[in-house]
Amino acid sequence: MFICLFQVSRSGLTFEVGPIPWGVLNARQLQRSRRLLVSTLQYIHTRNAQMLTAPGTKQSQAFPLAGHSGSHNTICQRGIKSLCAEHTRTQQELESRWNTDSMPVFRRATTIAYPPGTAAGSFLIHPHMQDRDFRPLSIGDPVFVDIEGKNIIPYDPSHPFWATQENFPGFDEPLYPFFINEAAYYESNIAFALAKKKERPVKVLKAAAHIVSNL
Repeated sequence: MFICLFQVSRSGLTFEVGPIPWGVLNARQLQRSRRLLVSTLQYIHTRNAQMLTAPGTKQSQAFPLAGHSGSHNTICQRGIKSLCAEHTRTQQELESRWNTDSMPVFRRATTIAYPPGTAAGSFLIHPHMQDRDFRPLSIGDPVFVDIEGKNIIPYDPSHPFWATQENFPGFDEPLYPFFINEAAYYESNIAFALAKKKERPVKVLKAAAHIVSNL
């Protein structure tokens, strides 16, 4: 389920809410989508309103034209200094409206293919793995299981399956699966993608902090 806000943001935003099968109406996901969309628009509106109220150069601070009083150079220098000071005050006030925080960012590391089938049949995503998008994998977690439920491929460096995966980043740091068992990727033989989690510094508008916390 996609919500696109390309027209109200500088770089474009796409929210994907799920997981949910294609063509299925899920009331819970619909409510989450609506809350996310409305909160995002509220934040953007609050942010824009704050930016519009930033103090600027007042009419009373306008400088006389050259030739009316003093030399041209003196007026120009005085004007430049005053404008610089006003700009500094404006920037300081704008900066005071923001809190410095951090947010988790998931960067895709690679994709994992389905294992080749055996005499027992094809491999499926293990029930323990299903719907656990963006939750870290732990050594020993079951990842794949065959149709009969007898053969399991765990998330473990001792299993030879992981050495066959191109660009697999290894087991040295936590990895987060997402797009688990997506029907759209069956034709590409992609079982799921793996991401690394990083903390990224961000600035949050104080006046809209409650909007973000409610998400």
